[in-house]
Amino acid sequence: MHWTAIESWEKRSDHLFVHVTGARIERRGLPDRYGWYLIPAEPGVPSLYFEGTPGGCDQAFIAFAAGYGPCFATRFAS
Repeated sequence: MHWTAIESWEKRSDHLFVHVTGARIERRGLPDRYGWYLIPAEPGVPSLYFEGTPGGCDQAFIAFAAGYGPCFATRFAS
C-alpha cells in the first residue's frame, strides 16, 4: 500500500503515523526486532509487532481497524 490519506491518521514521517486517538504505527528497531509496531494509546496494552516491510505496515493499519487497542485494553488491565 502506498501512503494515501487514511481517515483520522496523520503521516508525520515515512516511519511514523499518528491517529487522532494517540495510537501510533511506527517503524523502529528494538534491540533484536526491526519492524512496524502498532502502539495503542491505551496504557497497559502491549504493542504489536509486524515485519519491517510495506506489507507489515498494511497489517498494522488492518489490526487497528479491526479494533486492536480499545477492545483489548480491559484484557490487560491490572
